[in-house]
Amino acid sequence: MQNTEILQNIQDDIVTCRLLPGTPLQEVSLAEKQFCGRTKIRDALLVLSSQKFVVLEHNKGAHVAPLDASQVFSIFEMRIALEKSAAVLAASRLGEEARQQLSDYHVTIQQAERNQDENLFYEVDAIVHDAIASASLNPFLQSQIALMRLHTRRCWYFYRERGYREVADYKGLLSVIEEVRAGNAAGASAAMFDHLAGLHQSFSEMFSSQLKGLEHI
Repeated sequence: MQNTEILQNIQDDIVTCRLLPGTPLQEVSLAEKQFCGRTKIRDALLVLSSQKFVVLEHNKGAHVAPLDASQVFSIFEMRIALEKSAAVLAASRLGEEARQQLSDYHVTIQQAERNQDENLFYEVDAIVHDAIASASLNPFLQSQIALMRLHTRRCWYFYRERGYREVADYKGLLSVIEEVRAGNAAGASAAMFDHLAGLHQSFSEMFSSQLKGLEHI
């Protein structure tokens, strides 16, 4: 198994909370699960530590990083700023193929709204954000957004298992697509801010009832 695949597998287990905050990460058991040697596991844990998904302690090993409310808020604030920039660039650089893809997603989101299908919305929402970041044609911006979205996604999974969900912002996401497709950079920036600010508020509400407990997980 390649190093990148091993890294992604462990990262996905952390993000989707199959490995909960605080879970010890044993190199031997991880190597057995990933069908690889401990050196590859060690390399993956080093990368995940640099991404703040894993905590490495000298002579104590590794464990899944805690979910820290203040850190998640800080990440979300930066994510909003970067995704606004991506929307601006995408609006001015959007190719015809990407424009058609966004049109198709627009139709799917309208369908999800008519049926009040939140699962479909969340699925397409992630795809649209990826598509806009890609359409920015800025690989560094795209990679940073992807990392920040993984952190907020981990929080989403953690709270979903406890009965919390953010509001499905159908109209906000439709507005983002419309402004980017129209090539309206200012409108795309404003629509992305409104869309993500709404999600940020939803996270705030999810945190409010368990904030103290979350900081100690």
